[in-house]
Amino acid sequence: MPVGMFIGVNNHYQCCVFGCVVLREETVESFEWAYETFLSSVDNKVPKTFLTDQSRQMELAIASVMPTTIHRWCKWHVFKKMKEKVGNVYRKGSAFRIEFDMLINEMMTVDEFEKEWDVLMYTYGLDRNSFMKQVYEVRVKWAKPYLKDNFCAKMCSTQRSECMNNVLKSYVARSAPLNSFVIQFNKIQGYLYLF
Repeated sequence: MPVGMFIGVNNHYQCCVFGCVVLREETVESFEWAYETFLSSVDNKVPKTFLTDQSRQMELAIASVMPTTIHRWCKWHVFKKMKEKVGNVYRKGSAFRIEFDMLINEMMTVDEFEKEWDVLMYTYGLDRNSFMKQVYEVRVKWAKPYLKDNFCAKMCSTQRSECMNNVLKSYVARSAPLNSFVIQFNKIQGYLYLF
């Protein structure tokens, strides 16, 4: 069954596990239940920002349960298929990749981002690429200039969550029964908060 963790950071930018959920299926209704249950456990304090992959089910559930929360997308997940979708132009060390990385990591204003995006797409012949058009359409969920007024504790990817998932996988076998999972999860929690 899918396991999801609610991960954040404390005021020292250290990883904190706020909760964990085991779902039978990844539907809008399942995520709504998970988010409502999580909120009830934290005295209904809605997070300012929620960072996920591009799951449409999560997006709809967040909008329903936490309408005031800003939903951001993990930048890494957005561009995970980049090389596959735009071809060799995105190979490691290419001029496009260097310029593109600067665009998504360094541009501070919306105007700078918009102008540079247009220049890059035209220069490298990607202005008609359907993947790049799709990514651009949702830029308000991942592009730095659109999110600068939104507190996110310096996080732009789900890397902390992925890291915790790897820790969990090293302690709990995929075939472990649910009661064993809970015991091991509690051990991990106890270990994490010793430091």
